[in-house]
Amino acid sequence: MADETLVNQRIDQLPLGTPQPTDWLIFRDMTAGITKRFSAADVLTSAIANDIEWVSDNDPGYALNEIVTYGGKIWQSKIADNLNIVPGTDATKWELLTKGAVWARWAAGAFLEDDVFVIREIDGEDHIVQLVDVARPYNSTDFDAEYLAGDWVSLTQNVIVKAGTLAAGTVQLDLMKLKDRVFDVGNITEAKAWSLLNSDKMIKFRAVFQISGGLSVQTFPVAWQISTIAGMYDSGANTWTPFDEGFYELEATFIGAILYVKLTQL
Repeated sequence: MADETLVNQRIDQLPLGTPQPTDWLIFRDMTAGITKRFSAADVLTSAIANDIEWVSDNDPGYALNEIVTYGGKIWQSKIADNLNIVPGTDATKWELLTKGAVWARWAAGAFLEDDVFVIREIDGEDHIVQLVDVARPYNSTDFDAEYLAGDWVSLTQNVIVKAGTLAAGTVQLDLMKLKDRVFDVGNITEAKAWSLLNSDKMIKFRAVFQISGGLSVQTFPVAWQISTIAGMYDSGANTWTPFDEGFYELEATFIGAILYVKLTQL
């Protein structure tokens, strides 16, 4: 028999519930003038795309089989009154519905799994980056800052040409924590002090530049071991004075604590 307490109740008096794929929903076909049914499974996929992100203090809690999104994944509640249990922290409370590798672009959010890979632009190109040995869940809000802090590591090392930074008296080559880079430094017309930025993962790099407007002294970092026949190198001061104006190339390879640099004129 039907529950007598539900007879003649208004829609706002009916108990709340969450439709499941096996349920039926009803609607009024105004053209035919009749009431029809349709499968809840037909609308659940689009419903998941809506804002159903998990929130705490959702009193009285999520219902059995209710679906939420959290950390870029879809979760289904395994219990009734599922209150203040973060998806992914208790396998008896939430079931992960989205499994397997999904290559997605980085977006701010909480990452729970041990193996996290996303796509993100670094230094003008897309890279596959991995979230490394940091505590989980990891709340990612500022990728650039987190990447430079070493929380993310690039797994793809495509070599592209990057402009060096020329400022008054300095040349800065930013490796962006990548293993290999090619730099187009540009035209040098004065004495410069060279430096590397974010180079702790560097293996090698190349830099092409032009000397014009005078044979100005270039000063390199003390860790650079220079080899050249393209000018006069003072190993004590780590300075180099070109013999001629023109185009030059630096080829650098990092071995141990020393950067071995071959400097040639093109």
